[in-house]
Amino acid sequence: MNKQLLIISCMLISYLGIGQDAFFSNFYRSFSTSNPSGIAISDDINLTMLHRSQWMSIIKPFSTSQFEGYYPIRKANSHEKIATIGISFINERLGDGGYITTNQFALTGAYNFNFDQHKHLAVGLKLGYFNGATDLNGITTGEQFQLGYYNSTNALGENLNNPVINGLEISPSVTWHQTEESGEHSYYIGITGFNINQPITSDPDLNLVTDFRLPMRLSFTGGGEINFGTFGIMPRGLFMIQGGQSHAIIGTDVKYLLSKNEEKPLAMAMGVYYRMNDAAILSLKYLSSILDIGLTYDLTTSSISDPLNTKTGSFEVFLDYKIKQHKKLKQFEFIIEVYDQDTKELLEASANYKNLTNKEKGILFENTSKSTHLLNQKDQYIIEVTKKDYESKKISLTNDTEEE
Repeated sequence: MNKQLLIISCMLISYLGIGQDAFFSNFYRSFSTSNPSGIAISDDINLTMLHRSQWMSIIKPFSTSQFEGYYPIRKANSHEKIATIGISFINERLGDGGYITTNQFALTGAYNFNFDQHKHLAVGLKLGYFNGATDLNGITTGEQFQLGYYNSTNALGENLNNPVINGLEISPSVTWHQTEESGEHSYYIGITGFNINQPITSDPDLNLVTDFRLPMRLSFTGGGEINFGTFGIMPRGLFMIQGGQSHAIIGTDVKYLLSKNEEKPLAMAMGVYYRMNDAAILSLKYLSSILDIGLTYDLTTSSISDPLNTKTGSFEVFLDYKIKQHKKLKQFEFIIEVYDQDTKELLEASANYKNLTNKEKGILFENTSKSTHLLNQKDQYIIEVTKKDYESKKISLTNDTEEE
């Protein structure tokens, strides 16, 4: 009987370790756990590390660490982002040395449908593998107590198998993201079905009557960035349902811009979030074009407490290193001259252009008779030349170096 109880206890502990997916208070920094297709939002190569220690007042707390990286794929000439690929690794541990440990490894891909320069739909898929095990060296039995004293070197007195658990994860995801034409504001919303295959999470060696399956998790996340000069707000929200349990976080960061350089922005931010019926989340962040750093503390508001009946809290830290992708465009030199068709005299005029490939518009030149420009190969252009008292002329151009 003691043996059966011990085996069931080991199984339940291991199951609890991975029965629910890992989560972070900074959920928007962990796309693999909240919104895999969201990796398509960033224009940079990102390398992100997160670490979370829960229930700090307990002697041996539960901790979660993650590494995540993703890389945008662009068209050769236009620099248009068409897809993003990513990898992630998560390690969860309970106790000193991690006598209960789970690991998750995943590959993610997201294809970006571009409706124009500002509106995009990303469709993604996460494929993952997880495993978990209990270190039997961390288990104590009655056989290790002799004459009223505990001796860890004594044998367990039980013939136990380590309940190793593993499985595959399939998680489709969709994200809509857009930026206003001014570039000041941006928004996104994502929906993900995690573990749609509901992998088995029980060990066949335990000979259980019913298999435990990792329940499907529905995740809804959204947010944005709204800037007002040197200040900005970044509201975000996350709502998840898994195995009859719900998990919701809502809040915002308030950002103060330290540098107005568009190429190298620098800011500080303070965040206040609330995890429903669980904790208030306070954070401080340093944000730049190269590195984002954040420190977060969860102040528990629920009835969770340690054996000493004191409130518990959790620390979380993240580091996000960003590598900007440089444009590698093949260009050709376009020379244009404006002259009177009858007299052949040069005229000062103006010209606008429209790039039919990426929908970009702009002024090519103003009040000049001759101008030289670099244009992208394979892109199609419409150039319109205008001058007062003259008929406007449109030029259709595709990799054309002919003088006009």
